[in-house]
Amino acid sequence: MSAETTETKEEFAGEMAVLVIGLLVCLPVGIYYYFANKEERKVCPECRETADMSASTCPNCNADL
Repeated sequence: MSAETTETKEEFAGEMAVLVIGLLVCLPVGIYYYFANKEERKVCPECRETADMSASTCPNCNADL
């Protein structure tokens, strides 16, 4: 007597659908969050260190920005 094997084929159901929908919702939100919260920074011409846009002198070498 041979053992019967049953194969189940699920193409696109259940957990995979939730994963795809979650990815399609979260990816654009993440991209928007990245660009919305990006800070602009100045680069010091002397030491190439970054500083805030409101800074008038470099915090590293005290050069004028």
